[in-house]
Amino acid sequence: MPQFSYNIISKDGHKSSGLLTSPTREAAVESLRLQGAKPLSVREVSTKKPRFTLSAHKVKLRELVIFTRELSTMIDAGVPLPRGLGTLADQTENKYFKGVILGINRDIESGVPMADAMAKYPTIFNSVYVNMIRAGEAGGILDDILKRLATQVEKDSAIRQKIHS
Repeated sequence: MPQFSYNIISKDGHKSSGLLTSPTREAAVESLRLQGAKPLSVREVSTKKPRFTLSAHKVKLRELVIFTRELSTMIDAGVPLPRGLGTLADQTENKYFKGVILGINRDIESGVPMADAMAKYPTIFNSVYVNMIRAGEAGGILDDILKRLATQVEKDSAIRQKIHS
């Protein structure tokens, strides 16, 4: 049986709200009136579980390629990592990915290595990606590693597209 949320003015003149189970909205309103209340609003509460689209929490390979290439270019140009990540977050349209980039940036500003910050998001940055970043940080060649990673992610994307078509 459906549930309804309501706002009423009770018999004694106080506003209150709550939930009521009733077969229809009209029956819910009538039930409240029979209790001496004046219904202000009665709305059905959805009992269906919300549908979460996976795409809301996904990062497309193309977005990852662009992120990786642009970060590589910024590092190569001498832009400090936090500033580069901030710029990329501002340019990113995918709200989920933007939040991830900002999270990585916060971690880096707190002294966490970039690879460890990225490892917190395994659905975006797989172990190969994270370990390559780790090697780039250790060897001081992060910009070169990012270029290689972008190329690798592009190849992975092309293979996946061939499989899907």
